[in-house]
Amino acid sequence: MPDYIYSIILVLIIVVIAAIWTTKKKNEEWQGVLVKKEYDMGDEDSSGTFKYEFKTDTGKKKKFTSPDQKYFDQWTVGDKAIKKKGEFFPKKG
Repeated sequence: MPDYIYSIILVLIIVVIAAIWTTKKKNEEWQGVLVKKEYDMGDEDSSGTFKYEFKTDTGKKKKFTSPDQKYFDQWTVGDKAIKKKGEFFPKKG
């Protein structure tokens, strides 16, 4: 079998895994509270990211990262959050 076939198979596997992960994240539905938020400055080769940790009403932890400072600034630890089905990020609730 030619070598390029292996490359095509690898790319297809990566695409399928990414699609499954995205669908799973998008279909989650929960409510909770923001328990931690922080800014990671990164290094000279990468830009900073904003990290969030929520505790759901069922006791599970949900973590998110975002490059958007406007989204980061609107949250305060203790804020209630609602993650609706079909959305990637929770909203204040």
